[in-house]
Amino acid sequence: MDNMYLRQKNLDILFNIPEMATVVGTGGVGSWTAINLALIGCESILMIEMDNIEVHNMNRSLFRIDSLGMNKAVAVAETIKSIRPLCAPIVIESRWEDNMTHIGEVIFDCTDDIRTQKSIQAYAKENDLKYIKAGYEGTRIMVTDIVTGWKVNGLDDEARGYDTPPVDSFALSASIVASLMVLAAIDKGTKSPDLSFDIRTLLNQRVVE
Repeated sequence: MDNMYLRQKNLDILFNIPEMATVVGTGGVGSWTAINLALIGCESILMIEMDNIEVHNMNRSLFRIDSLGMNKAVAVAETIKSIRPLCAPIVIESRWEDNMTHIGEVIFDCTDDIRTQKSIQAYAKENDLKYIKAGYEGTRIMVTDIVTGWKVNGLDDEARGYDTPPVDSFALSASIVASLMVLAAIDKGTKSPDLSFDIRTLLNQRVVE
């Protein structure tokens, strides 16, 4: 186990791997975010989530079939403990509230309601935390440190709320945006991430030497 992170040791000059972090929302993006944090060596991850796993969640996450009906964060915690036994996941089975707590110096906002996002961002500012938000719609992804949104079927995020049909989603978008979210948070050269693009454009990129 001592050599688990040997091959990322030389990357320390580029990245600050957090010892602790807080992830709010552990659905498609949040579950991958928490697992990515555990994989790179984060020692403790606080996850805040009230929803249980439903069948339609399975297309974009690592949830096991036998975890249906389980709280999403509890299921992610079990996965983390199976792949990184030294990582200590902490679960709060609740929606985000203004008086919530946190661990670490960065808070990952993986929620899908702009009113909640505004509350998390305000909490992060009040507590001098790094705030990173991410989301996606189909193959379009966004990673930023401010609360913003896009229109879907003519309605913006705040108007849509929780009670409207969900946007298109699948595992590739969820896992890619989660990886970029963690990368933006730990990269020593990134102060204010502002990404918004269709992941299919990556297929047409060429390396210029």
